[in-house]
Amino acid sequence: MKLLLLGAAVIAGSVFGMFWLNGGQFETVFHLNELVLVVGTALGAFLVGNTSRVLGDLRAVVAAAMRRRRHGEAFEQELLTLTYTLLQTSSRDGDRALDAHLDDPARSPIFQRSGHVLANTKLVDFTVDALRVAALSKGSRGELDSLLAMEIESRERRMMHPVQALHKLAESMPGFGIIAAVLGLVLAMYDIGAGAATAMITRQVAVAMVGTFFGVFACYAVLSPIANRLSQSVAVEMTGYECVRAAIIAFLSGKTPLLSADAGRRMLQYGALPSFNALEGWVRGAEDGR
Repeated sequence: MKLLLLGAAVIAGSVFGMFWLNGGQFETVFHLNELVLVVGTALGAFLVGNTSRVLGDLRAVVAAAMRRRRHGEAFEQELLTLTYTLLQTSSRDGDRALDAHLDDPARSPIFQRSGHVLANTKLVDFTVDALRVAALSKGSRGELDSLLAMEIESRERRMMHPVQALHKLAESMPGFGIIAAVLGLVLAMYDIGAGAATAMITRQVAVAMVGTFFGVFACYAVLSPIANRLSQSVAVEMTGYECVRAAIIAFLSGKTPLLSADAGRRMLQYGALPSFNALEGWVRGAEDGR
């Protein structure tokens, strides 16, 4: 968030601050009619060009980015301890005992201790399904690994659809600005034919150029950076799925629950990669808190 605010301040200072220092007046830049034309056209094009599912996925991607920012290391700790505890339950008490937790994660004491993870319902569903399939496919971990990899790839593609749509919208913004400029020039040409004063014509041309400015500014200073940030967030979000996948495959390969959780640890990118000692401490804390 600090970098986001810093970047916004630098953009505002560089563009509008230098405009003001060079004698520009803000009222000459901010014209509501041009802004409504550019933003309204962009919004309409975005709604026409995307399905309701993509719009819903965009909300989910933004929510995931905000959730990751709030949780950070707490999410990593809960995910790793949850993975370890589930695998330890399977190893010590058998798959039947594990099923009791997988049947209703919201009421499972194991899942309830991991509130941040439990809030990520898609990751919980993936974990539950993966563990169920793992219990049925022991001895065929290669096939399960490929299956989980394909599912993760499919989930990532879906999460990237709204980000790609936002990238395309950003690329289109200069064109919407040109539409506003052309319409402004049409009005100026009409007034020239009607014998309007030169000062009035010049003012209309300047207003028309404001539309182009809005389009270019929205593309390169607003939407493109946001889309790029969301694409990075999606990549990091998927490491949670990779963590679960790596841990389960390691467990099926004969690794202990702790070493299996360590295999998952190496997939995480939510913050600074936690050390093995940190993982061991989290696991001991989870065992002591049982």
